[in-house]
Parts: sequence; C-alpha cells; structure tokens
Amino acid sequence: MFTCGQKGEINGMSLRVDERRLRVEQVIGEGTASVTTEGILELPAGKPDIERVLQFRIEPRVTETVVENGNVIVRGVVEGFLLYVAVAPPGAPQQPVHFAEFPTGLNFQTAVEIPGAAADQGMLAFAQAAGVSAQADVLPNPRQVQATVTLSLFVKVTKEAQLNVITNVTAIPPEQVRVVRELLRVEQVIGENKSRRTIEESVTLPAQKPDVERILDIRARSHITSTRIEKDRVIVEGDIVADIIYVAAVAPGLPQQPVHFAEMPPIHFTQVVDVAGARSGMVAYTQVNVELVNGDIESPRSIRVRVTQSVSAKVVEPLQMDVVTDCISETGEKVEIRRELLRVEDVVGENTEKTVVSGRMNIPATKPDVEQVLSWTSQFTERNVELRPGQVIIDGTVSINVMYVGDVPDGSQPVHYVEFPDAISAAIVVDVPGAGPGMKAHTYVNVLATDVTMVDADTLQANVVLEAFAKVTTYRQMEVAVECVAVSPPTGEPPSMLVVVVQPGDTLWKLSRKYGTTVDAIVRANNIADPNNLQVGMKLRIPVGTGTDPA
Repeated sequence: MFTCGQKGEINGMSLRVDERRLRVEQVIGEGTASVTTEGILELPAGKPDIERVLQFRIEPRVTETVVENGNVIVRGVVEGFLLYVAVAPPGAPQQPVHFAEFPTGLNFQTAVEIPGAAADQGMLAFAQAAGVSAQADVLPNPRQVQATVTLSLFVKVTKEAQLNVITNVTAIPPEQVRVVRELLRVEQVIGENKSRRTIEESVTLPAQKPDVERILDIRARSHITSTRIEKDRVIVEGDIVADIIYVAAVAPGLPQQPVHFAEMPPIHFTQVVDVAGARSGMVAYTQVNVELVNGDIESPRSIRVRVTQSVSAKVVEPLQMDVVTDCISETGEKVEIRRELLRVEDVVGENTEKTVVSGRMNIPATKPDVEQVLSWTSQFTERNVELRPGQVIIDGTVSINVMYVGDVPDGSQPVHYVEFPDAISAAIVVDVPGAGPGMKAHTYVNVLATDVTMVDADTLQANVVLEAFAKVTTYRQMEVAVECVAVSPPTGEPPSMLVVVVQPGDTLWKLSRKYGTTVDAIVRANNIADPNNLQVGMKLRIPVGTGTDPA
C-alpha cells in the first residue's frame, strides 16, 4: 500500500513524502538448548508383563513457552511407545510381541536465553530426540521401564510489526533537499493459518508379505510434494506413508506370532489452508505434522488407515524497495525525520538436495545371527553446518535400529532388536547461490526411505535416501525513516497558541516538530486520550515555540 504524506510548506520549502505500509516479522533472537529427562513409565492395564524390551520410541511435544527475565521457558512432554517381548505362562506361545503406549509421559523443562524476548511476541519452539534409552531389567517391577531421554530444543522469537516506511522525499524546488536511501529486502507477512484433517483410506499389504492377524503398531510420516497459492488459500499436496508392524497369520505347525514389518503404498492427500490476502506469485512456507495414527483390519490383506494431521501455511510477499534513511536540507531550512530500528531476516536463497547414503552394520557378538529382517527405523542427526561460497554443507550421521528374527538352534524364532547409533556418516552439499561464511543457515534433513537387507548372517546393508533443505539468511538491522517534516527556524518570539486542522498524514510528532513544541504539550493542551488516534478534520490547539523534544 502506497500513501503520500501531506505537502507541508515552511518559508518556501514544500515537501512531498511518499510512504509504504509494511507488515513484517522482526527477529528478536533465537537460541538452542539441550535437556535430559528421565523417569519410570508403567504399562497400561491389560498389557502383559515385560520380559525384554525390543524397541522404545518417543514423540516429544512442546506444550508451553513463557518468558521470564529474558529467558524463554520451554515446557513439554515426551510420549513413549514400547515394543516388547511379554512374559508368557508355560504352554502359551513363547516370545509374544506386544506394543504399548504409556498413558503418562515424561515432562521436561528448560530455559533458553534470548535477550529482548517478551510475552507478547511470537514463539517458535520445537524439540527433537538426541538420545533415547529404556531398560526393564533394572527395576523389580516387570510392568515398569526406566526411561532416559535427551532432547535438543530450538527457540526463535519474533515480533510482527506494522509501520510506514518513507520511500522518497521530494522538495519544490527539488534541489532544496538531499535524500539518502538504502535497498531493503523483506518478506511482507500476508497471513498464516492452520488446517486439520483426518485422512482415511484402505491400503493393501505388499504381495510378498503374509496376511495380517493382529496389528502391533502403525506409524505414519507425511511428506509435502507440492504447494500452490490461489486467491485467499494455499493448496498443499503430499503423500502419507504408513509403516505397520503386525503379527502374521500362519498355518498350524509353523512358528506362531512371527512379527512382520510392511511399508504400505502411499496415500495421497490434498489439504487447503485458508489465508486471507494470499494470491498467486507470493511465497508460502508450509509444514505438516502427523498428530494421530490408527487403523483396523478389514481383511487379511487390507488395513483401513486413519491419519489425523495438521498443515500450517504462512504466506509472505517478497519485497525489494529503496527506503529513506536520511533527508538533508541544502538550504537554511531544517528537515527532521523520525526513525525506527528495523531488524529483519534478509533471505539470500534456499534449495533442496536429495542424496543416497549406504553402509554396512555388523551384528554385535552378544546377539544371535540374523535369519530374517523384520523392520527398521532410521534417523538423521545433524552434527555440523558449514557455509561456503554458494554452498551449505550439512554433516551428520544416520542411526538405524533393526528388529529381526534370530537364527537359533531350537527354531523358536526369537525376535531381537539392535541399535546402530551413527551407523552411516553423511555429508550433504546444498547449492545456495549467494551463501557465504557469516550468514545463517536454516537446515533440516528428512529420511525419505530406508532399506535394510542381509549381506550374510551377521552383516546388514542399509541404503538411506535423504532430502536436505537449506535456507540461508542474514540478519539486517537498519534505521528507517518513518516520519519527515520541515521545521521552521526559531523566531525568537514568545510562545503563542495556534489552532490547526489535522490533515491526512499528520501525527503529533510531525506537528510538534513543525511548530516547535512537544508531543506532551499538544496532548495536555487538547486533553488527548489516545495520541495515536488523530482524526482528519480535528481541530488542535498547538502551543507554538515552547521547545521541542530531542530529535
């Protein structure tokens, strides 16, 4: 939105002020922290006792952020999920595998120091697992596990500001003023919103997998494949991939309760997020979060999967403009400006890169050899990010956890679980033109697909597809002119009272500078309740010549 301030004439100098109203997100600061939480988790009623832990996974969730003395206090809960071998009475099927979701989680709290943070500002906080362990054999109660979780937290504090910036000042005649301008690149915030939806669809087991008898666990990951902006809305498309751990239906005489893992065919989704003011040509930042997953058996080959997910979208308009930082009179007249400090992220560029990393893993000597790989999970952990000219280098490791059927002499097919922390090292290069040392890189790496196969009885081969995203920004801090006025030189005459009519573009600051008085003096003379709410046509008593506020 462009506006034009009033033309003010003082002793022959006439100024025309061009303005533009901006809605920007100013960055107050950001920080990271690490926190470890531990406690005892107890199985829900109805679940059998624990004989051996196979797998413990978590989902950390930030529930509250508050500001205290310049620190952002982050509170949350870690939800735990356990895959375990249950204690079975004699005569019952041995090594029955069960899945349990603990009814209560582990609470965590930590402080991240961010100078300037305030309660009315925007807070972005998220947590991810840096280390997870669960032990059942250290406790006397077979229904409890001792869990220890280390989390990495990131917090970013922003403040949405609306201000008028001056884009140009012209005088009549033009040679009376010299204007200093700087290039400003910002993303003007149009709006943001969130959409929640439950997607339900039937999926069929892959042909090579046996029929399903009982579902142990369903997980889902959602991946955005495309985003487009239409009038007042953002349309997000993507795929949901469900991973199912289940007990297979087997014929009598064969080993019972063999646990299997199946990656189901993708479920396509389209989700609409309403954002007023959005239109084609703008930029949308989107994120998808899977909130709830469950499913039912429809037939031995088909499972009805339900996924509740939320998609958030923030729409911005990239702007590039020259803004006024100073205005200097070339005559004896005085031009005064009021400035505000603007601290924004200047986006240098962003890009996405896919890569495949591979590695071999040896089964520990304390574990039996592998007869059949059942399932696996993988996670990328970022270790270091380096900015080079035109590039972002992301160094990290892929940790892989494998559940498998052990090759044992008695043929009982015991299910075993083994962790391979830092199994594969990965260095991903993302090309971002304009990037360089000293800038800020916002990165994340998604594991798109993992495949684990047997090389031999004690060696596994893992192939992992990674997708790395890098956005490079630099913080820019500049004082921009938000108001400009020509000021009359002192006349030496005693103070007087003048009645003026408020014109479009007038503010108390402009009137105070123009007539050699203070904002407080005008407020007192007119009993103004809200100094920021001047109405065009209002008549004000101006105490002229009482002395001005400091510039």
